Amino acid sequence: MPSWYPSEINPVLAIFIEEQAVAISKICDLLVFYNPVLTRPNLLSGQMFLKDYNFSTQSNLKILRKKIWIPQKIQALFYPIYYSFVRSQYQTYILRKWGRPDLIHAQAIIPAGWASSKLGREEKIPVIVTEHYGSFANLLRTKASRKIIRETLHNVEKVVAVSPALAKVIKDFDPSVEIKVR
Repeated sequence: MPSWYPSEINPVLAIFIEEQAVAISKICDLLVFYNPVLTRPNLLSGQMFLKDYNFSTQSNLKILRKKIWIPQKIQALFYPIYYSFVRSQYQTYILRKWGRPDLIHAQAIIPAGWASSKLGREEKIPVIVTEHYGSFANLLRTKASRKIIRETLHNVEKVVAVSPALAKVIKDFDPSVEIKVR
């Protein structure tokens, strides 16, 4: 479950995640469950024209995109709304069509990692989270986001950072978390 993924509007956005998914799909079935979060229509970016729901395949790789609109005026409710949306999509699309996954791999601690860790706990599915965000320290500015990040780090089976520098920032934030660098 990535926090970003290529689309027809931005085909190079997080291309590395797509490349990783394609490589993994060569050895096992893989579903990419991507929920672009939009806070307001942006006509210049083309977001208004993204399909609300899209399913596609590339050999063994299945890609489910479901857009979620969260108006800016209710950003304080972002996480409960986002999780409720992810949970309903999991039940509506993933369980019914493909069954229970063996593993959830979230790309980014928030929001995808947080939602994945919560879903994983409820469904007893192991979760791995890979953090990519070079400005991760900026996410630690508010008490609420620090709480969500700490909760996520403590409720997943593995935390992976994409660089030693990023691993250090995460470790400085919470020394009790074991982090792999890949």
